[in-house]
Amino acid sequence: MLWQEGLIFLFLLILHILHVTPLVESAEVPLKEIPLREQLMEYLFRDYQNYEIPGAFNQTTTIVTVYMTITEITSVDVRMMDYTTYLLLRQEWQDPRLAWNNIPRFRNYTKNLVSPKLKEKLWLPDLFFRNGKEGRIHRMTLPNYLTRISPDGNILYSQKITMRFSCQMDLKTFPMDAQTCHINIGSYGYSLKELRFVWRSIQPIELSDGMQIAEFNSPESVVAQDCNAFPTDENSSCLNATFVLSRQLGSWFSSVYITNFLIVIASWHSFWVDIEAQPARVALGLLTLLGMITQASGISQNLPRVSYIKAIDVWNIACITFNVSVLIEFAVASNMRSTRSRRPERWRLNAREALRAEVEGWCIGCRKAFIQRQQSAGGSNGNVSSSDLETALIQAIYPDLGSRSNLFPNDVLQPKGYLSKKNSAFDMPDTKDEETEDGQDEDVDDVKEVATTSEDCKMTDSEKKEKKTRRRLFMSFCLTSIYQLETSWRTNDTKSKRRLNLSLHDFPLPNVEDVDRFDGRVECY
Repeated sequence: MLWQEGLIFLFLLILHILHVTPLVESAEVPLKEIPLREQLMEYLFRDYQNYEIPGAFNQTTTIVTVYMTITEITSVDVRMMDYTTYLLLRQEWQDPRLAWNNIPRFRNYTKNLVSPKLKEKLWLPDLFFRNGKEGRIHRMTLPNYLTRISPDGNILYSQKITMRFSCQMDLKTFPMDAQTCHINIGSYGYSLKELRFVWRSIQPIELSDGMQIAEFNSPESVVAQDCNAFPTDENSSCLNATFVLSRQLGSWFSSVYITNFLIVIASWHSFWVDIEAQPARVALGLLTLLGMITQASGISQNLPRVSYIKAIDVWNIACITFNVSVLIEFAVASNMRSTRSRRPERWRLNAREALRAEVEGWCIGCRKAFIQRQQSAGGSNGNVSSSDLETALIQAIYPDLGSRSNLFPNDVLQPKGYLSKKNSAFDMPDTKDEETEDGQDEDVDDVKEVATTSEDCKMTDSEKKEKKTRRRLFMSFCLTSIYQLETSWRTNDTKSKRRLNLSLHDFPLPNVEDVDRFDGRVECY
């Protein structure tokens, strides 16, 4: 019986061993995947040379598909003619040396190989940005790049980079301009037969939604082109992306155009300031001019020095011209006013000639009497000069003047002096002062000597005195009108301004018959 129990124990032990062994082997299957991946990596890179282009394996051109996502465009610098952008750049190409889907040993391994160490082992395209100025790869929190190998040998290389691109801007219509900028991609060392970049067929360039650009509108679309699609002299692959940045006019309209317009309007207030207020007019003109120049200088500092005139330059030149014209107008007006004030004698001479012509025509009958008196004195041959006639007429009207130079005294700009100065040409006749104690008129003999017509000789003394008073009144009106005209001219009163060569017919003179209305009481001013 003992040996039977031994056989049963042995049988059960064999069954136990046969039952446990499959369980151990099934538990070790997932653990064998890790060594299989390592074996795959070791197999793929055993004879791989990362300095050889994939096309050299089968003597074909390596095609690299490029596509990108522009996440943000910032810092559009007009002065430096460049812009900064953040983008995700992706490149895909086929490397048959790294395909394992046709290897029976690793055919069942369908996962992609992803590892940061792959970048150091792989051949990478020598892509560079032709119009790039500087750039960097983001490294927070780790270097922002991805390398992935698919079972069919397709390789994806993705990077997040920040690049500053140059953009040749046309500023002729600045600030109402729209700039066309580019992103130009090419191969640095390989020829077109060895390496060629192509855009992805579906949406090669994507723009992030809600992208805001300072001072510019977001580009509506990006045009992707293959430079090698057109006949060129390029011996290397080239890709080009084009987009348009249109400037927003709102900020410039409020900070430049409205400001300059208000400054020009402020400078025009100088036209309403009295010309005698020279400090106020000069200060107003200079301050507005300095404000315009300062603003124009600030704008030009933020713009490049170009060989053509920009639209903003035309605006600034026009505004400065308006401001300078205000100062020129003030200088011309001041010069004209000072020139006229320095020529009072010329004004007196012109006014005297006008008065002489008018009085000579009005009292033409006095010429005959004057000639007769001169002939009776034996000092004239019948020719009478205008100056002598004027002296005779003035003495006939105002015997106490003494000389004709008193007709236009030096204080011509002081009308009150005319009215207060005794024996002045502007003094009104006072008939009471001309009567003697005996009630006789001292000027009767003078009136007889200068009688203008034969009818005047038949007048009584009272009639002659009345007529003489009338003539004096009329002469006072003449002189008063001349003074009023001169005052209007000197004060630059354009409504009543007259030329110097006008005769007294243009003056507001009364008729001789109208003098009777004043009854001998007339004020000259």
